Amino acid sequence: MATPPPAAVAPTTPTKSKRKREPSEACSGESPGKRQTKLKGDKYSMSSLMEGTSVDTALTMKLPDYLGPDLDIIFVGINPGVVSAARGHHYFNPTNHFWPLMYQSGLIDEPMKAKDDARCLAKGFGLTNMVARTSHASADLSRKELRDGAKETTTMLQTLKPKVACFNGKGIYEVFSGVKKCALGRQPLPIPDTNVVVYVMPSSSARAATFPKAADKLKFFVELKEIVAECKKTTSPYFPAQPPGESSSASSNTMNEPSGL
Repeated sequence: MATPPPAAVAPTTPTKSKRKREPSEACSGESPGKRQTKLKGDKYSMSSLMEGTSVDTALTMKLPDYLGPDLDIIFVGINPGVVSAARGHHYFNPTNHFWPLMYQSGLIDEPMKAKDDARCLAKGFGLTNMVARTSHASADLSRKELRDGAKETTTMLQTLKPKVACFNGKGIYEVFSGVKKCALGRQPLPIPDTNVVVYVMPSSSARAATFPKAADKLKFFVELKEIVAECKKTTSPYFPAQPPGESSSASSNTMNEPSGL
């Protein structure tokens, strides 16, 4: 007796699960550019980081500056992101490498977190942003805001005279100075009319396109510490005396007027 053929099974159409998109977050200190996306495997959602503060409310909030005269370093970011503004602390996003690398490099003698940022002055460094207004991303800033912010930041650094002005992100310094495609590290010129060393490091954000890993950025924090140590030994460690009749203000035009803005 012949065995009947098996019953045909109707083909099934695979279903696609909908993946929830998370809002972007650009923390202070990130380079200018497109809005950032949530990292693959990032366990921190916007809602958990904001702790009940709406994005619209955060956009109206500002971060306090921590500034004073004769500091070792003043760190300059581009502008506050919504999470940092909502929580009231610089580099608050847990994926940002700023605070861990400060300790790993020896720039501070004990671990600190964003909630400890008010203690930075006692540790010899300050925190500020070139533009005070909070936004989703630095690309949301107007050209006028960036021009005015560059001028105000220059005046602040000329007044407070830290040993080093450190720009947290290559793009930030390019906007500030008008220098296109600057190199990372110590810059050849100081802040105009000062001996303030200018140092440019990769953005401490984990969402930065280049140097996304903390380990890749550590060497820049270490070099920054070495430069500070050298500055403490001499009043003008890197900049030779200018030729007679040539003023340091000759370079101030590009420092005060970012090009292409």
